[in-house]
Amino acid sequence: MKKAELKNIGVLITRPNNQNQELNSAIKNHGGNSILFPVINIKPFSYTTIKSNKEQLKLASIVIFVSVNAAINGADHFDFTNTKVIAIGPSTKNYLEKNNITVSYYPKKGYNSEKLLQHAMLSNVKNQIITIIRGESGRRILGDELSRRGGEVQYLETYKREQQRHTKEEITSLKESFRDGIIHFIVIMSFETFEYLSIILNSNHIKLQNSIKFVVPSQRIADKIYACSKNNTCIISPDTQILSIIGAIQKK
Repeated sequence: MKKAELKNIGVLITRPNNQNQELNSAIKNHGGNSILFPVINIKPFSYTTIKSNKEQLKLASIVIFVSVNAAINGADHFDFTNTKVIAIGPSTKNYLEKNNITVSYYPKKGYNSEKLLQHAMLSNVKNQIITIIRGESGRRILGDELSRRGGEVQYLETYKREQQRHTKEEITSLKESFRDGIIHFIVIMSFETFEYLSIILNSNHIKLQNSIKFVVPSQRIADKIYACSKNNTCIISPDTQILSIIGAIQKK
């Protein structure tokens, strides 16, 4: 039976096209109105480029996947024999395990670098070689801290994030949604998403009503948004999982 906790609530989903359908369905199943407007496009590097870069790396004892996209585009390039595999969260873990890759650890909540660093497996990495698989220009906190702990950190970048291009019709539809007041929440899963959305809104002269709230997965992202925009409120989801995002919206 369809739930109605989000009746008359409009949610703008800004996640990339290949990551927005589950949340879209969940909002509709809870009686809400979801508006799909991806602002980031995930562009994988070519298989040949990733393979070439992988061949330049040393054999690692620990491999860390920091996103599902890192797993999708990077997992095929590794032999995980005698290697501990760490995933940033359950979605990344599930993808790896569906592809017969054993995951030694993933955080049960708080799917970020800070949570990874709290685990005992990464507390003593002196003289260990660690490969971090990520997107281009990802956060450095994980690698920097592991290096400080004595690990030899190397990176394999498998994709880059670009601003999503939109048609005139898509921009017009977005303007109408804001004008008609049917958007109450905007799901923002990274500060980069907020930056790209801001560029799109400003370049098309779209103004956000102060009543619209951003749904974000951490206080860190909320603080960065507040530094740029003091008119809108951020509500924090415990993590990036669908039910957590729905729950955060329901409470508001």
